[in-house]
Amino acid sequence: MPTALSVDPFSLTLRFIGDSLPFTVWGKFAAGLQTDVTQSSYLIVTSENPRVAAVQNDIISAAGSGQTNIDVTYRSITVKVPVTVPSAIRGDLNGDGIVDQSDLNIILAALNTAANGPNDARDLNHDGKINELDAHILRSLCTHPGCASQ
Repeated sequence: MPTALSVDPFSLTLRFIGDSLPFTVWGKFAAGLQTDVTQSSYLIVTSENPRVAAVQNDIISAAGSGQTNIDVTYRSITVKVPVTVPSAIRGDLNGDGIVDQSDLNIILAALNTAANGPNDARDLNHDGKINELDAHILRSLCTHPGCASQ
């Protein structure tokens, strides 16, 4: 059994709603041996607020703006990983403060895939799918004519 846990990265700032990042959990064992325990059956990883960040396997995904902690528990040892997701303008999927072609490209790259949850910012019509309807809605939200990047 490990004597300590560490998580890499030890804190996360996801760039936009829908963004996701992998993480690795390290267990420190006797004699200083450090081992990757990310896939261990003893590991339990949960989000304190799944409306901000969701966890699936070894991926943390931004579900909505705000701050929360991811609780990483290996038997009796728990560490908290702070997660921040910036506030977003509807349709501003990359968090740069404007809705433009870059945001549309994020939707186009995910076309015909399932949303990563009920708060996935790419699912603009909240039907559980990223599809052409979402791209159409985003085009109507663009900051500049023709969805130009300026």
